Amino acid sequence: MRMLQEVCIRFIHDERGVETIEAVILMIAIVAIGFAFKNTLTNWFNGLVGQIGDGTKNGTVNVKVGTFGR
Repeated sequence: MRMLQEVCIRFIHDERGVETIEAVILMIAIVAIGFAFKNTLTNWFNGLVGQIGDGTKNGTVNVKVGTFGR
């Protein structure tokens, strides 16, 4: 019984791989935010890229951000 307790205590205090798990959770969060704002980011990027040619003629680029009220 004492040996089982020691194994459990060592397992709980072992921190190997914690940084890897933290990095994976952070990547999952970034991907989830990307999916949540996919339409907004796509519209922003398309507006930015689509107006580059127009903006070079007069020196200004107007970018519409968001998907609301067009």
